This record gives sequence, structure tokens and C-alpha cells, in this order.
Amino acid sequence: MKKKPLYKLIFVKWINHKRNIALVYFPDYSLEILITLFVSIEIYSNKIYKVKYIINDSNLLEFIY
Repeated sequence: MKKKPLYKLIFVKWINHKRNIALVYFPDYSLEILITLFVSIEIYSNKIYKVKYIINDSNLLEFIY
């Protein structure tokens, strides 16, 4: 079984917390983007998190912490 890679991101802010839409920054790619982010912890602005990419059928970027 191949291990899923982890991606480093900096959480900027929630755009729509109920729909899990967050503005984040990927420092490795110099990319600020809206993603669907599923978290089970309290998440803080300007903190680095490691997340896994989830493949789905909705053509969205989904990540889970």
C-alpha cells in the first residue's frame, strides 16, 4: 500500500466554515487558494499544518488534517 503524501499548508482563514471552505497558502508552491478542508481539531490562522489530499468526484481540492 502506497502512503499518501503530506502537504504543508498555512491556514489563512475560513471563508465558509459550515461548508468547510478555507483560504490557505501552500508555501512549497507559493500558492494561495480556496480548498475544502476537513479538520477535527481547532485550527489557527498563520499556523503550518500537514494535510493529506483526498480524491473525490466533485473536482474540488479536498484535504484532511
